[in-house]
Amino acid sequence: AILHAVFAAIAFMKLMGNISFMPVIIVIIVYTLIYIVFALIAFVHSNKLIKKTI
Repeated sequence: AILHAVFAAIAFMKLMGNISFMPVIIVIIVYTLIYIVFALIAFVHSNKLIKKTI
């Protein structure tokens, strides 16, 4: 999914006529942070669910 975001950002920059990799780096960082937060929430929820059922 990160690769998809990178290709989308590069394609958008080519359409706009401005090629700079700083927006691509920002997209990767933001996407990674959002994914980490989601993974942590899912991990905590699954641990609570497992402890509750045992």
